[in-house]
Amino acid sequence: MIAKSAITLDGRTTLSKEMGQWISSPESREDVQRIRSEIDAVLVGGETARVDNPRLTLRGEFAEGREAQPIRAVITRNPESLPETHHLLSDEHASQTKVFAAEDLGEVLDEMGSEGVTSVLLESGGRLFASAIEAGLIDEVVLYIAPIIGGGATRLMPVDDVVARLEEVEVQRIGCDMRVRGIVNR
Repeated sequence: MIAKSAITLDGRTTLSKEMGQWISSPESREDVQRIRSEIDAVLVGGETARVDNPRLTLRGEFAEGREAQPIRAVITRNPESLPETHHLLSDEHASQTKVFAAEDLGEVLDEMGSEGVTSVLLESGGRLFASAIEAGLIDEVVLYIAPIIGGGATRLMPVDDVVARLEEVEVQRIGCDMRVRGIVNR
C-alpha cells in the first residue's frame, strides 16, 4: 500500500475556505494521476469521501489504454452517511466503487486482496493515515509538500506517538511543491 497526501509546510492537510480546495500544485495532481495509473485500487476514509466528494479516477492521458478505472474503495463505520449524490456513488464509474462498513483496515485490505487487488493507493485524511502507519500496513509514502504556511485545522498526523522512518528516500520538485517519496522501514 502506498499512502499519499498533500501537506502544507506546517503539516496541515486542509486549507481555510478562503484559500481554496487544493494544497498541491496542478503538476503534483498530475503526478498523482501517474501513480493511480499504476495501482489496482484507490482507498479513502468515509470522512474524506463525505467532505471532499472526490472522483478518484484516472483522467486525461492516464486513462488512455487502461482497460478499467482503478477500484475506488471507501472504509467507513457509517456507510449510510455517504451522500448518494457524491461522485463515488453516482458517476459513470459508480460500479467500480466498493464501500466497506468496517473499522479494521487490515481486514479491508485482506478482503480486497482476496478479490485480486494487489496494489492500493491510500488517499486519506490524517486519522486513517496514522492508523495505517501504526498498524504497519503502509509500504511506501508519497508526500507533496506545498509552499504554504498556515494551513487548515487538520494535521497529517493527528496523534503524536506514531513514528515511521522512510528509506530509499527520493526528493523531487514538482511544480512549486516538493515530493518526498520513500519506503517505510519496518
